[in-house]
Amino acid sequence: MHYLVTDFLHLKPRTGVPCWYDLALILSCPRNGLLLAYALHLNMHTLVRQRLGIVVGWAFATGPRGLRVGFFEN
Repeated sequence: MHYLVTDFLHLKPRTGVPCWYDLALILSCPRNGLLLAYALHLNMHTLVRQRLGIVVGWAFATGPRGLRVGFFEN
């Protein structure tokens, strides 16, 4: 999370490029990361729920290992 804050320290006005464009570009990377993390989490929850049942699926999705195990799935 700390690296996201440091990107804003380098945000300075430049000629020919509006500040909102640089801001949108900087914010697009963490937004994409969050969307991919959500999609991965939803995919893993669905996979576990289908194979082991709804209770285990929710326990897996809300537990601390739910997202981390999903990164090693593919």
